[in-house]
Amino acid sequence: MEELKRRWFQAVWAGLLLVSLALNYLQRWVDAAWAQSHAMTVFSDVLGWIVLALTVVLFVLHCVENWRTGKRYFWRKCRRWGSSIFWGVLLAAVLLVLIRFIKSGGVSGSALPDKELRLFLLILFSFGGLLYMIARYKFNRPNND
Repeated sequence: MEELKRRWFQAVWAGLLLVSLALNYLQRWVDAAWAQSHAMTVFSDVLGWIVLALTVVLFVLHCVENWRTGKRYFWRKCRRWGSSIFWGVLLAAVLLVLIRFIKSGGVSGSALPDKELRLFLLILFSFGGLLYMIARYKFNRPNND
């Protein structure tokens, strides 16, 4: 696991992630034929899936390393992640409603997000809160369960 902490690996990983994001936004914003070509779409999709899979693998390895460091340390990190997810989704939802309210010209009915987006935000919000509560319980009672 020490190999994952080296500077070159972090630089290559950050570069892959930035290229994947740049291609995604380039395809979304540019209407040129080369940006919307089949080859560019396939390349962007493949790079996105590779980055997603490797991010999940790195996250799991990081969690295993935290667990090996100590159970309380792992649960403290999970509590921080849960808290960050909880507050991040809450603030994103409030910001989204404010932006839609301003764009609609003050009409409150159209300021609410779509049904799918509301469900997605609710799931993320609930996941963050649940992770925070479980991690807090496990952190405060490390030997009971």
